[in-house]
This record gives sequence, structure tokens and C-alpha cells, in this order.
Amino acid sequence: MKKFTINRAHVAKKISLFICALCASVLTVTAQVYVDGIAYECSYDGENYTAGVIQGENPYTGDIVIPDSIEDDGHTYSVIEIKDNAFQYSESLNSVVLPKTMKKIGSEAFHNCVNMTSIALNEGLEEIGSDAFGSCEKLESLTLPSTLKYIRDWAFEHCYSLKSLTLPEGLEEVGGNICTADTPEAPVYNSKFFAFLPYDYAENYTVPDGIEIICGDAFKDNKSLKSVSLPTSVKLIRYEAFVRCENLTSITLNEGLEIIEYGAFSYTSLTTIALPASLNYIDPSALPGTTEAVTIAAGNENYSATNYCLIEKSTGLLIYAGKGATLPEGITEIGISAFKDRTDLTTFVVPSTVQSIGSYAFSGCSNLTNITLPEGLKWISSGMFDGCSSLKSVTLPSTITNLDNAEYLFKNCSQLENVTILCPYTYIPNNFFLYCDSLKSFNLPESVQGIGSEAFRYIGLTSPVSNSHLFARLPENYQGAFAIPEGTTKIGNHAFYNCDSLTEISFPSTLTDIDFEAFWGCTLLKRIELPEGVERIGSYAFEDCHDVETLILPSTVTLIEGSAFAFRSESKLKEVYNYAVTPCEFYDWDNHPFFEVPNIDQIKLYVPKSSVDDYKAAYRWQDFDVQPMPEVATGLVNGEAKAAYRKTLRNGQLLIKKNGHIYNAQGALIR
Repeated sequence: MKKFTINRAHVAKKISLFICALCASVLTVTAQVYVDGIAYECSYDGENYTAGVIQGENPYTGDIVIPDSIEDDGHTYSVIEIKDNAFQYSESLNSVVLPKTMKKIGSEAFHNCVNMTSIALNEGLEEIGSDAFGSCEKLESLTLPSTLKYIRDWAFEHCYSLKSLTLPEGLEEVGGNICTADTPEAPVYNSKFFAFLPYDYAENYTVPDGIEIICGDAFKDNKSLKSVSLPTSVKLIRYEAFVRCENLTSITLNEGLEIIEYGAFSYTSLTTIALPASLNYIDPSALPGTTEAVTIAAGNENYSATNYCLIEKSTGLLIYAGKGATLPEGITEIGISAFKDRTDLTTFVVPSTVQSIGSYAFSGCSNLTNITLPEGLKWISSGMFDGCSSLKSVTLPSTITNLDNAEYLFKNCSQLENVTILCPYTYIPNNFFLYCDSLKSFNLPESVQGIGSEAFRYIGLTSPVSNSHLFARLPENYQGAFAIPEGTTKIGNHAFYNCDSLTEISFPSTLTDIDFEAFWGCTLLKRIELPEGVERIGSYAFEDCHDVETLILPSTVTLIEGSAFAFRSESKLKEVYNYAVTPCEFYDWDNHPFFEVPNIDQIKLYVPKSSVDDYKAAYRWQDFDVQPMPEVATGLVNGEAKAAYRKTLRNGQLLIKKNGHIYNAQGALIR
């Protein structure tokens, strides 16, 4: 056997090799080695010496036979595992033979080995990880061993040449979406699991007798399928088993069925569905919006179906409301996706007894123009009105406890013009008004202290959104110069996002905090001068502001987060003035605050004279051409001179006279 060390740029021959005793127990120790061109991770747990194949310095090629064991430092290691990603993107790999000792193939182990035509799996193999053979486009045959116990999600996805696949009988778990489209060419199942039906295989299909579990995504995207019958043996329909079977109009659910998981029948054309008495649980998102009537067999102890509504008996939770549903008296909770995609719904009054409405409850009700929420409603959830594109006005009642869980609440409500929020709230969640094209204005109350990511992104604002201390959003199409009002202490994330016609920005003296991506894409800004008092500059705050030539940072900045000034390759940055005596901290050491700014070593960084050596030694700051602050610029930092300087800039005057000399605004002597 030829043995040699891995290149240091990748993995050292011994990354770590310790023996440690702690409380009389021996910890597992590992080493990484190459043997005959294959990289291994070797482990010792105090009893067993084992090895797993890992990703090498270069992709693997040709025909590979993995041995039962390898020798290293006088020890024999049994090869029991292909580690995650080990052969990933080995595009010149042709075939692999596994040893009889192999127990596990890890996630994405052979992903995108596009020219591998065969792999010999050994008896003794117990697990195939998620996406293990994904996109092995030329893999023609695969025999699964009888010892196999677990097949994880997407295991054979996009294996377009794999014409057949037989599941062994000893399987304990089969993941979802293990195959794709029309490969293999025949259904994939064993006596317990039904895993896959090829496209165009049948319009009407009867699942074989004995099957207990319909696996996740088993019938996914099957456009030819119109009806399905299940045998009496089926106990579980897993997540999204029939998702996007657009022409599925009939399914016969068997007595004995106990569980239907999330999204099982989403985006099908089922108009009626009869649930068996044996059903113990159905996920609220399982049924499609096309369902008009839900019935449940007599004797079911968990659910009742009245007035086209499916209700959980123990809690009174409304699981689903079909077309023409009348909600029973006393309903206290509307469940997740209860009215989802009900395009027949135009107006709706939520009963006064309802205290909670689940996520996406009215999502996709594209013809809903008016909804009344009652006083007494306490909890609302994410995406509740997502895609209600005809909704024009909504009032959130005063009894709602907070909006913290209401992300995406009005996403894609393209005709929404007015929102009245009567309840107390301090925070507007992520994506709250995303894509609300018709929302022209919003009154931000004084109680609001923070704005979630993209809360006001892609909306039709014609006026700024702010309160006395928080600036939340400038209309994206704003043109020219803008002065943020005095009193503002924080600029919210995405506040000026993509305002690519903003030419000049003036900051208030009260400002302390600039949040995530606040000025992303303000491509016409030439100058950024942050006032004394600013302490934090959030990540990506000024990303892609590539026309900025001059950046002025006050002495008060203590934290600059990753890519805050990622002006990128188009950057025109010439000079940075940093008045902090002590170089400030970077939140993300691996993410340069001036990410992709070219020729950074030629950009002048002016700092206090006493701090030049500190900046030349400071992480990231040392990348610049560090220079002492010009005399006039230093003088302008404090007192009257600073105020006069700012006033001069505001009026467009860029020249300063001092002692008979003329300086520019950066303090450089002109004459």
C-alpha cells in the first residue's frame, strides 16, 4: 500500500490525535490519512478502530474498490462508512465497489457523480443518506442489500438512467422524494412502504395490498393521475405524498388510516374527501383549497364534520372550512391554512368567539375583498393574508397581544390600501407588507422600536415611514437629496433599500444605530458622513453603494458588522476618515466590512495621529494606506468648527479658509 500525507491546504495527515482521560472515560480520537489514493478519517473510541472515506484533495476518478480495512500507525481500521460529500462532484468517477464491512453511506456522498454507471452495494449496508446518489445521471442499475434499514430523503433523485429499483423487506424507514419524475419506470415499493409512482404510469391507481406507509412525495407532481384507492392496510400518509397532482379528483381513504401529514393533498383537485373513523390526526395543511366538502365516518373520536367544516373535538380547532361552510357557534380557534386557496371567498366575518387564527389561514384567497376581525381576537400568525390580492382594507383589533409572530402577514396583498392597527405593538415583523403595491402610506406609532427584515420592501409608498426616533422606509423611487429628521436614533433595516435615485443623504446628530442593509443599492451616493454619536453600523448597511468616494466615520463607532461597506468591484472609494482613537470592533472577522473593494491598499485611511500605529496593526484596518488625519480635518471634529463644516457642506460650499490658506472639506491644503 502506498501511503502519503494530504496537502496542508486541505487536510493534514494528522489533524488531531489526542488521548484524553476524563472521569475515567476515553474520548474518541481521529486522524485523517490517504491510503492508495483514497482519503480516510480514522477513529478510535477506546474499543474499536474504524475508518470512513472522506473527500480528498482532488475529485476521485476512474474505477474505485474500497478495501475492508486500512493500516495506519500500526493499527488496523475497519472501513465502515462513506462520509457526507465524500465523492461529491467526482465527475470522472466511473464505478465503485464497497467492502463487506460498509455500514453507512452519508448525505450527498455521491451527489453529482454524473458519469458513474455502477456501484456495488454490500450485504451489511444499513443506511443510505439523504441525496446520497442525487444527480448520478448515468447510474443504470442498483441492487439494494437485504440488510438495508434506512433510506433518507432524495436518495436517488435525478438518477435519470435508473430504470428499476426494488426496496428490500427489512427497511425500517424510507424518506421522501427518493426518486424523480419518470425514473424508475415502475412503481417502487415493498410490502410495507410505497415510495414512488412514475409519471404517466396510470390515470387510476390502486396501491397494492399490505402497504402500511405512503412515503413523502410518493405521487408528487404526477399530472396524469386522476384517482387513487388505498388498501385497508395503510396507516400513514406522509408529508406532501400527493402534492401538486393537479388532476387528482378522487381518492378512497381506507378504514385503518391513522395519520395524514402536512401538505398530503396540497394543490390537487379534490373537491370532496371522506375521512375514516380510524383517523387520529390530520395536519391542518393537508387538504387543498379546492375541497368543497369534508365528511368523517361515524365513530371517529377525534374529529367532527358539520356545515362543511372539519373540527377537532378536544380543542374546538377549525381544521378546514370547505366551500359554503358555516362556522359553528363557539369556535375559538381557526387553524393553519383553514381557508387556504379558497378563491370562492369574497367577504368574511370572523366569529366573535375566535381568539386565535393560525398561519396562512386565509392565504391564497385571491378574491377576498373584505374581512372583519373581532374584538376579542388575541393571536394572529404568519402569512395569514398572504396572496389575498383583492383585499383593500384591514383593521387589526385592540385585543391582539402583539405582532411578533405575524411575519408575511400582508405579503402579496397587491391591492391593500389601508391598514389600521389598534393593538399595542413595538415591532413590525419580517416581510409584513412585502409586495403591497397599493399601500401608499403608513402611520408608524411611537411605540415601535424595531423593524423586521423587508417589512416595507417592494411596496407603493409615496411618503416616508417614520416616527420620532425610528426611520423605517423611504419610498424606493425617491429622487434627489434627503435629510433624515432630527431626533431619529435608529435607521431600520432596508430603510433606503434600492433607492437608486437618492443622490445625497444627511444624517441627524441624534443617530446611534444603522441597521442591516439600510442603504443597500443607493448607487448614486458620492459621500457618506456619519455624525458623532453613531455606535453601530449593521451588516451590509451600505452594500453596493459603489459610487461613494468619501467615507467619514465618527469617533463613537464601536461596532461595524460584516460587509457594512461592501461597495464591491465597482467601488470608487478614494478616502476614509476614521476619528475613533481606538480601532473599532468588527462583528464578523471572516466577512470584510469593505468586501470586494478593489485596491484597498491604495485607499487613504486617515486616523488620529496618535493612533496611526494601532490602525496599521489592526485587523482589516491594516489593509488600507493608513495616514495621520490632516490638521484641518482634525480641528473640524469638535465644537464650532465641526458645526460650521457641516453647514457649509449642506449649502454646497466645499472650501474652508483658515490662516490665509484654503482647504477642501477633507482638510487637504489647496493653496
